[in-house]
Amino acid sequence: GKQQSGLVMSQGSVSHAGVLRKKKEDHGMFEDPYKTLCAACLDRGVLELRVTQNGEVVGLQERYDLAKGWMLVGREDKKDRFTLVRGGMPGDEQEYEETVTLKAESKQDAGVWIDKLRQTAQWLADGGLNHAAPPPKQQPARTGSAGGGSLQGPAP
Repeated sequence: GKQQSGLVMSQGSVSHAGVLRKKKEDHGMFEDPYKTLCAACLDRGVLELRVTQNGEVVGLQERYDLAKGWMLVGREDKKDRFTLVRGGMPGDEQEYEETVTLKAESKQDAGVWIDKLRQTAQWLADGGLNHAAPPPKQQPARTGSAGGGSLQGPAP
């Protein structure tokens, strides 16, 4: 059962997967800046994007390690997209060294991504992987762990 693995949460960290469109910053005047479709996966503080065409993964994987200074900037005017920025002067959007703008398939979908990215930022602020190392895979999760118990139902 490979399908199960997506449901296993590493302790405390946030994971989410879906489809995002990556904005091409130097797009032509009549070109759709959001034509780059990516399979996106957020796990343990790293957002990975893989460019896809017709459902096939093409091109290199891009990794945005949120522990390394990437910050989320939401868009009040366009709720179906958000931007990750890094470097430059805080508060001055024109001055970031690196930006990547991503567009979700819907406003609701973007809202989920933004929530997950904010939760990830909080998780990293709390210490991230150093704070809660995932238990070895062989052992079932112990009840009564620091996470306030498991959600799988009553303890035996």
